[in-house]
Amino acid sequence: MTQKTKVLVAGVIVAIAAISLISAVASAEMVLPVFSGTDTSFTGSSGALIFTIAGGASFRCTSSGSDKLTFEMGKRNLGPGTIICSGGTEGGEECRSLGGTLGTIEVTGSWHLVLNGGSGAGDIHLFLFLLTLLHIECPKSAVKLLLVLGNFAGKIVQNAGSTTLFTISVGTLNGAGAIQNFSEFENDAGTGIKTTLETIQEGGKAKKTVLEISSFDLNFELTTSIEK
Repeated sequence: MTQKTKVLVAGVIVAIAAISLISAVASAEMVLPVFSGTDTSFTGSSGALIFTIAGGASFRCTSSGSDKLTFEMGKRNLGPGTIICSGGTEGGEECRSLGGTLGTIEVTGSWHLVLNGGSGAGDIHLFLFLLTLLHIECPKSAVKLLLVLGNFAGKIVQNAGSTTLFTISVGTLNGAGAIQNFSEFENDAGTGIKTTLETIQEGGKAKKTVLEISSFDLNFELTTSIEK
């Protein structure tokens, strides 16, 4: 890792810690839905993931087919997870996560089952993902270093007629690429907590980022449902 990268990463750690603390506190206060069943892990797969950065670059993955998510011991509504993105590019040039293979980006972090915030439409189950600092290198593109931090949420529903499959909807309002469809979740006091996703390019100012996923599915081996 270069000295420039070390300094940049160090400067971001405080911001990540603050976001993680806010999210952890909010999760602790929520009346959380839970997954039923006894599976200790489950898998995920998705279509294209498109990260759009306000006034800047955008990067994408063509698909993800080997996501691995597990439960924190004693919990049925949170745990660590990794989303493996293939075909990662920025400006048409291949990208990679730190120390990885060109074209492959590993999005690591923790997942949480939460409730919607402020919609007035009753309880909607959301799948919230808190990113560990996502370090993306694109050696041949105009923007060679991107750091992504924060979290995103999507509506999660069980597939009709299935006891093991779930679909998560992560997108933007009217497909306009500006505001996330689900950008707020709710604590048990009814207070809405905003999600935040930002990207730092080449050591610049953090810029608002939105994420769209063409499809995002979870698969359990054993019978599972969402309970509240």
